[in-house]
Amino acid sequence: MLGEKPDEALPLYNAVVARARAEHRYLDGAAPDTVDGRFDMIATLLAVVMLRLEAEPAGG
Repeated sequence: MLGEKPDEALPLYNAVVARARAEHRYLDGAAPDTVDGRFDMIATLLAVVMLRLEAEPAGG
């Protein structure tokens, strides 16, 4: 976060956002197709990714 280049995380963030925008998530009712619903989906998927990264061994 602090002191890191912001560009390093951008590809990961873009991948998460792309998956969060997948049409099936909104057609199947997993989230409402609204600004709030899309924000919630991005936040949820980012939380899952962060938990996964925290569980990885250092340097993994």
